[in-house]
Amino acid sequence: MPRLEEDKIKETVPKTELVGFLQVCGYKCTPERDRVAKALDENWKALTVLELQEETGLPRMTIHRILKTLRKEGLAHFSPSFNAYFACRRLMQARRRTSCHSFGICKNCKGVKESIEEGHAHPKFPNFHNEASEHEWLGLCTTCKIKA
Repeated sequence: MPRLEEDKIKETVPKTELVGFLQVCGYKCTPERDRVAKALDENWKALTVLELQEETGLPRMTIHRILKTLRKEGLAHFSPSFNAYFACRRLMQARRRTSCHSFGICKNCKGVKESIEEGHAHPKFPNFHNEASEHEWLGLCTTCKIKA
């Protein structure tokens, strides 16, 4: 029995923004990618691979491969301070290579605030090629500051 046109349309509609951007970049919308992207989209904090594994039920290596793809396409970011990942909240701006991302990450709840500066001049160092355009700031969010 042929599938209804409506069923075909539902299959192509991305379930999350991240998966939608991956599709635009030429990647397939797999259930695994959708689960990781959904976990990142729904949490406004940095998540470790272990936390993503607990939330999605996926093997660690699968999560690492998906995160590598999301980072390569500028759709997720990595916090070296927490060894954790979070979704890019400025997806359209992130696609431009002239922008500079700054992240405020709460040391208590790991909540993330993102800011993008267009045309930001990165520091120039002689004989050094800068490959990153992200800056991480650690502190306390307003909620955690009030509770402290």
